[in-house]
Amino acid sequence: MNTITLSTKGQFTINKTLMEHMGVRGGEKIQVTKTPDGGLKIMPDRSKGSLMDLACSIKTDVHLTDEELEECIADCYAEAGMQGLEE
Repeated sequence: MNTITLSTKGQFTINKTLMEHMGVRGGEKIQVTKTPDGGLKIMPDRSKGSLMDLACSIKTDVHLTDEELEECIADCYAEAGMQGLEE
């Protein structure tokens, strides 16, 4: 069990071990849910981010020009749109 001390402003810091356990880094969002017993459930925010957030999070050795990247994005949107029409 970990004990966290609240500051006088009601703020707290999650230590590195807990952040690694949740798979989050500084600056990322977490979700906090109230539980019926008066506690809190803290989970990583896995809601859908923007396409740019996804692109920035992918680590790869592929290097594209801005034009090539824009073309790839357009192709993905077109393919996703076609799948929506087929269903």
